[in-house]
Amino acid sequence: MNTSPNIVLARKTRGLSQSQAAEKIGISTGYYQEVERGRKTPGAATIAKIKEVLGVDFGALPTAYEAKRHVRCVGGRRRIFKVGG
Repeated sequence: MNTSPNIVLARKTRGLSQSQAAEKIGISTGYYQEVERGRKTPGAATIAKIKEVLGVDFGALPTAYEAKRHVRCVGGRRRIFKVGG
């Protein structure tokens, strides 16, 4: 599951820099950059705020439950896997 292109496109469409988007969402710029790169999976509150600030369609970003179903820890490293159907 890669939602990064949706987030990047939404941010750029609104003319926001990464730091501006992060400030409006209420997270650090570094964390926001990791979310955009797909390296971090934000929690439910952050996902909701991203959807609100960037105006992303609810179908374009996962819910926290969906996100957690796809991320598993393997050998101390986070890997993306599709779990279930």
